[in-house]
Amino acid sequence: MRTIFYDTETTGKEYQKGHRIVEVAFIEMVDGKLTGRHFHSLVNPERDIPDEVVAIHGITNEKVVNAPRFKEILPEILDFIRGAEMVAHNAEFDEKFINNEMELAKHPESFWSVVSDTKDTLDMSRKIWVGKDPNSNPLRNYKHNLDAIMDRCGIDRTKRVHHGALIDSELLSEAFLAMQKKIEEMGPTLEDDVARPPILRVALTKPLPKVTVSDEAVQAHHSVVAPKTSGMKL
Repeated sequence: MRTIFYDTETTGKEYQKGHRIVEVAFIEMVDGKLTGRHFHSLVNPERDIPDEVVAIHGITNEKVVNAPRFKEILPEILDFIRGAEMVAHNAEFDEKFINNEMELAKHPESFWSVVSDTKDTLDMSRKIWVGKDPNSNPLRNYKHNLDAIMDRCGIDRTKRVHHGALIDSELLSEAFLAMQKKIEEMGPTLEDDVARPPILRVALTKPLPKVTVSDEAVQAHHSVVAPKTSGMKL
């Protein structure tokens, strides 16, 4: 099984409003072991990066002014991810941003047609940790951001100064393996696609009886319904 852990950094939250990718990172795992192969690049978004977003990931306009545009690195990205199982945290965000960049580059394929499958560690976290967090004071529901997951899994994240696509992908792979182990220990749940007995269907051995309504019964029905509907506009 070839799995790619990946992350993107962007100029904002909504690609529908013209926000673009400024950094991408993909790291490879085969049969549960990291291979050391990865693809990482800053990206020129062809627009300004707002200051409030720079404060989050530390990527400034100056850092990306000479970086390649997404369409220029798209062939390398597709070569790296094609046919792989893709794993991200809050995957819908990254999937749609990458797919939008592919559309802007006029690529004939979609992101989802290129890869074999997609998984979201956010869904995995919500499956493992349900309800109130006993370690929070006061008691609050479990948080499912990547930082909270890493803390619960005992993953060292001190080297992570800013959100960055490459470091986040590396930490994500550790979180994924830890959560995958926890889910295996949990065993099947009601949400899992476990084997179920076949549905029994009753076959009729003879036709259903016919019911005949008398003229008197029909007239009695109309005498009750007609007064209520006569004033209605159809």
